[in-house]
Amino acid sequence: MQLAVIVWHRFGRCIPLQGSVMKYRQLKAFVKDYRDTLNNDLAKIDLIITAINEKDRKQGDYIKNGIGLSDTA
Repeated sequence: MQLAVIVWHRFGRCIPLQGSVMKYRQLKAFVKDYRDTLNNDLAKIDLIITAINEKDRKQGDYIKNGIGLSDTA
Protein backbone atom coordinates (compact mmCIF):
# COMPACT_ATOMS: atom_id res chain seq x y z
CA MET A 1 0.00 0.00 0.00
CA GLN A 2 1.37 3.41 -0.96
CA LEU A 3 0.39 6.58 0.85
CA ALA A 4 1.25 10.13 -0.09
CA VAL A 5 0.10 12.47 2.64
CA ILE A 6 1.44 15.74 3.99
CA VAL A 7 0.47 16.59 7.55
CA TRP A 8 1.06 19.91 9.26
CA HIS A 9 2.39 19.34 12.74
CA ARG A 10 0.95 21.50 15.52
CA PHE A 11 4.29 23.28 15.85
CA GLY A 12 4.25 24.29 12.20
CA ARG A 13 6.57 21.73 10.71
CA CYS A 14 5.52 19.67 7.73
CA ILE A 15 5.58 15.89 8.03
CA PRO A 16 5.66 14.19 4.62
CA LEU A 17 4.36 10.65 4.83
CA GLN A 18 4.91 8.38 1.87
CA GLY A 19 5.10 4.67 1.77
CA SER A 20 4.01 1.70 3.71
CA VAL A 21 1.88 0.54 6.57
CA MET A 22 4.55 1.83 8.97
CA LYS A 23 3.93 5.36 7.73
CA TYR A 24 0.20 4.81 8.16
CA ARG A 25 0.81 3.76 11.75
CA GLN A 26 2.95 6.86 12.31
CA LEU A 27 0.14 9.03 10.95
CA LYS A 28 -2.41 7.23 13.11
CA ALA A 29 -0.23 7.72 16.22
CA PHE A 30 0.26 11.39 15.34
CA VAL A 31 -3.49 11.94 14.97
CA LYS A 32 -4.16 10.17 18.29
CA ASP A 33 -1.54 12.31 20.05
CA TYR A 34 -2.93 15.48 18.50
CA ARG A 35 -6.49 14.52 19.49
CA ASP A 36 -5.39 13.75 23.06
CA THR A 37 -3.57 17.08 23.28
CA LEU A 38 -6.60 18.93 21.94
CA ASN A 39 -8.93 17.19 24.38
CA ASN A 40 -6.57 18.02 27.25
CA ASP A 41 -6.49 21.68 26.21
CA LEU A 42 -10.29 21.76 25.93
CA ALA A 43 -10.61 20.27 29.41
CA LYS A 44 -8.34 23.02 30.79
CA ILE A 45 -10.43 25.68 29.06
CA ASP A 46 -13.58 24.14 30.53
CA LEU A 47 -12.07 24.31 34.04
CA ILE A 48 -11.17 27.97 33.54
CA ILE A 49 -14.69 28.81 32.33
CA THR A 50 -16.21 26.95 35.28
CA ALA A 51 -14.00 28.88 37.72
CA ILE A 52 -14.95 32.20 36.12
CA ASN A 53 -18.65 31.32 36.26
CA GLU A 54 -18.33 30.33 39.93
CA LYS A 55 -16.56 33.60 40.73
CA ASP A 56 -19.25 35.59 38.92
CA ARG A 57 -21.99 33.68 40.77
CA LYS A 58 -20.36 34.42 44.13
CA GLN A 59 -19.99 38.10 43.29
CA GLY A 60 -23.67 38.18 42.31
CA ASP A 61 -24.61 36.58 45.64
CA TYR A 62 -22.57 39.16 47.53
CA ILE A 63 -24.27 42.01 45.71
CA LYS A 64 -27.76 40.51 46.27
CA ASN A 65 -27.07 40.14 49.99
CA GLY A 66 -25.85 43.72 50.32
CA ILE A 67 -22.26 42.75 51.07
CA GLY A 68 -19.73 45.02 49.43
CA LEU A 69 -17.02 43.36 47.38
CA SER A 70 -14.38 45.08 49.50
CA ASP A 71 -15.86 43.32 52.55
CA THR A 72 -15.12 39.89 51.06
CA ALA A 73 -11.37 40.40 50.64
